[in-house]
Amino acid sequence: MNNSATDSTSNLPLLYAELSRFLMEQDLRMVFPSEVSAGWWRRAAAVHSGGAVRSERFISWDRFKEATFERRRRERPSNNILRMLFANDLLERNRRDQQGALFERFISPEYRESSPAFASAIVSLLPTLELLLERLDRVDATTSPPEAAGRRALFTDLRLLHAEYRAFLERHGLFEPAYLKAEERMPEGRHLLVCPEALEDFAEFADPVARMSSVEVYPVPGSLGPCTLWRFENSVQEIQAAVSQLEELLDAGVPQSDIAITVCEDERYLTELFSRAALREVPLQARYGGPLTELAGGRLMLRIEELGAASFAVSELGSLLLDQALPVRDRELAKRVVELGVRHGCIGGDPPGGPGAWERAFSNGDVGRGAAGANTAGANTAGGNTAGGARQEARYFRTLRSAVSEVRRAESFSALRTALNKFLNAFLDTDSWDEEGKRTLQWAQDLVAELRDIERELSLVVGNPWRVFLRLLQTRRYVPLRRPAAIPVYLYRVGAGIAPRYHFVLGASQQATRVSVDPFGYLSADLKDDLELPEHDITEDVLRLFSHSGSELWMSFAVESFGGRRLTPPLFLREGRVREPTAEMRTGWAELDCYRTELQAVVDGRAAARLYRRQHAGLSAAAVSGCGEGGCELDEGPISDDGLRRRVHERLRRDDELRLSSTHLQSYAACPFEFLIRHGVGVRRVEYQAAPEAPVEIGTLYHTALERLCREIKAADACIRVEHRPRYQELLSNVIATVVERDLPRDTGIASAFVPALRMRMARQLALFLDGLLDRFRDHAILETEAWRVAPVQAAFVETDAEEERGAEAVGFIGKLDLILQRPADGATIVLDYKLGATPKKRDLLALLDEQPQTAPAFQMAVYAELLEHTQPPFGAALYYSIKDNRFSAALGDDHAGAWVKRNQLAAISGAVCAHAREIADRIAAGRYEENLLQDSCAGCEARAICRRKFYIR
Repeated sequence: MNNSATDSTSNLPLLYAELSRFLMEQDLRMVFPSEVSAGWWRRAAAVHSGGAVRSERFISWDRFKEATFERRRRERPSNNILRMLFANDLLERNRRDQQGALFERFISPEYRESSPAFASAIVSLLPTLELLLERLDRVDATTSPPEAAGRRALFTDLRLLHAEYRAFLERHGLFEPAYLKAEERMPEGRHLLVCPEALEDFAEFADPVARMSSVEVYPVPGSLGPCTLWRFENSVQEIQAAVSQLEELLDAGVPQSDIAITVCEDERYLTELFSRAALREVPLQARYGGPLTELAGGRLMLRIEELGAASFAVSELGSLLLDQALPVRDRELAKRVVELGVRHGCIGGDPPGGPGAWERAFSNGDVGRGAAGANTAGANTAGGNTAGGARQEARYFRTLRSAVSEVRRAESFSALRTALNKFLNAFLDTDSWDEEGKRTLQWAQDLVAELRDIERELSLVVGNPWRVFLRLLQTRRYVPLRRPAAIPVYLYRVGAGIAPRYHFVLGASQQATRVSVDPFGYLSADLKDDLELPEHDITEDVLRLFSHSGSELWMSFAVESFGGRRLTPPLFLREGRVREPTAEMRTGWAELDCYRTELQAVVDGRAAARLYRRQHAGLSAAAVSGCGEGGCELDEGPISDDGLRRRVHERLRRDDELRLSSTHLQSYAACPFEFLIRHGVGVRRVEYQAAPEAPVEIGTLYHTALERLCREIKAADACIRVEHRPRYQELLSNVIATVVERDLPRDTGIASAFVPALRMRMARQLALFLDGLLDRFRDHAILETEAWRVAPVQAAFVETDAEEERGAEAVGFIGKLDLILQRPADGATIVLDYKLGATPKKRDLLALLDEQPQTAPAFQMAVYAELLEHTQPPFGAALYYSIKDNRFSAALGDDHAGAWVKRNQLAAISGAVCAHAREIADRIAAGRYEENLLQDSCAGCEARAICRRKFYIR
């Protein structure tokens, strides 16, 4: 480490050296700020003495208080669980009170219905409430400024809250420990309080401690230790520097037990620290708890609540049943139920057993098709398409719905425990859960059991036990079991008083290290001033304690942290202890990074001098999977397996001809590998989410409606007649009603709740289309709608060494044209393509003519022109119509000013699209799917998760 704070007479921490003179006094008990620091000193004393030590000689401040200050009574002490039960009951009464809310200011009457949301706030203020009311009794609050009336209302609410809480305690034989006065008694034997000024509540006990002749205080040093605070530009640099030094210490043989880390920043910082340490093979162990609801056992409870609150929407159902961290029984059946919900747009809101989307889904008996209509082999083999299969999915879903409802509607904690066990036994195989998952689930179940016992012992009647349980669960923090041989990581304050040989204190900015003791933080600053409520700052005491906490101490912070800009602690500024890392230090840290040296070794063409185990494993896997001899990298060469190449090729052939659509061309030009996966192999990503309005299905619905409208017009008239507008409008209304209400399939993924709104929107948008059609294409004949066309790709000659024609295989274009009209003036055809959203841009079409296009060209209209070029009547023009924007865009063919491509450019466009098609056809036949890099974004690609270009060694 580059920040030495080593004592000149020993290699022990400075604080240890100062206190070591007390270690040999066998009749002395040393009291440390926390159990963590007491444990450190027990181990240090054992090492120092070379033998065993009595553990009771090294105790925490909390244990000292328990033994010295009498705060107990015969009644049962209150705790956060009991406070939450009280708050929940009181707020339920406040919500139900029809005569007027109980509270006037603490909870505004207009928010009475949301009263339960204030439960956590009440729980947090109950311990300090009596002290606050004592202050109120001594201060005449009515003389306060103009807001006195509002304050009086607040004080009245607080007194009511206190009276209700007192009554609750007396009714159930409880007492609030925070309300009892500390009655000191002389502790047995001598005690040394180590740095008690760094404790939040020491001020409350300072006077009685001063009167105890057998208690000595070793204060926090009055000045900083011989340390430096290193200032980095950002947290990533700070973490990289710390991890590099940790790696150097471990490589030098320093035991992990001699090292400790204290982190002052938030969870994002901790996540980055653990991630960087894992990459560099630096073992860390979190010595702090995380929210139980973020771990498997607690998250399960939240998923149950989310599913019920969302009325069994398929997205929440998928979150529960498809969570790989949960050992769901019969996952294949669960998956089929989710797929069924996706296809039928079951987004929630259905009454249990009512005529909602889930019941319609089960009545259709179409179980077995994959999500979004794709075939699923696993579902078919499980009897998916049979009526028996449909009954199986329906039975599973209804049993699940009943079990979840039973949990959420339990009327007591005893009933809740029974309902939870029933749910777990029916839907989870808890025996197959990993050990950590079992422990987190057991924590949640223990909380239910504890609540049940309290309910029985105190004869409590709790409203909505499930909601109370969830609120308490969200306050529980779970500490994982300790890993052997790992460097402990503590949160700030927890690490105060420890004395390891090497101590890293990270993220030590002004904001992160500030410790203000304010038990009345829920009151405004002016009100606290009026009531002279105690508040004191112990920031610098804690910082000075940390500055003495290691033989070699590294303290640092970053100006730009993950949570925003950070300031330097004033104490270090006053002492002139702030420095920035030198260029030499940064170079030394960089040289320790094996990933950096690996990359440099590749550039230099030599083997890396050292690799991490992760790198060795990656290189070995890469050698096996394709980097070695005989392998195949699809971004470097063609498919070597003739059988696979032919099978992919044959998927695109029809009638002895390779047929390419504009979608094929677009996909291959954008990314050949994605084309191979999607069109060549036929693998599609399965979605287990049901959108309120499924975009693809909505687009299909619009096309169906427009196809039927145009057919009706064609059947009625030889050409489009403006004077028949009223009749066309009536036709449109009938078509929409038929398509949306009668013929809309129930497995489209369109939620039934949105169908009425969808019909209204379609009516409005398609009425605008009809007006545009009549105004722009009056007297045009409708030739065909949704018409399939096939046309040959014209010969394209490419210069080769032999100057021979390349690609003898027959290749054709194929496409489905939305609407083909015939222009009355010259009989030429006009093709119209509907787009639900935005249409392609002019630059995308003209990219066909660029020798080195930066993005994939828009092939569609050029292909359509080719499809119509070889038919009669001759091709005239092609236009896009945006339904969303109600706008026609002339893509090619017309000569007027708005057309993107004039008639004199059609030959160039035709040659370009044929050349592209021939080139792509040749590549497909040869099995070549190298990266084309025509676009620099992978957004929306379905093959990102398996993209060969993303397999890097690092």
